[in-house]
Amino acid sequence: MKLKINFGKRLKELRKAKHLNQEAFAELINISPRNLSKIETGQTFPSSENLEKIITVLDCNAYELFQFEHFSNSEQIKEKFINKISKLTNTELQCLYRLIKTL
Repeated sequence: MKLKINFGKRLKELRKAKHLNQEAFAELINISPRNLSKIETGQTFPSSENLEKIITVLDCNAYELFQFEHFSNSEQIKEKFINKISKLTNTELQCLYRLIKTL
């Protein structure tokens, strides 16, 4: 499993969304920029104490830090999409088709 790598990517994504560079963010969570870099590159994982600090500083919940689906490659996305579509009722499928057609 690529938990550490995906977590690091997601953390970096959320940090940048708050317009924080690594140095500023590391200072806010009281770790060295080098340690933050290791977390963001998936080399290490934050302690539970640091995880709580990250959540507080980013003003998010733990769930948001572990949302990785958008990192999936196109084949994985297609597979998930087809799997979901196969479970739709006829009415739901028609609604989805109308929605997609508007794009």
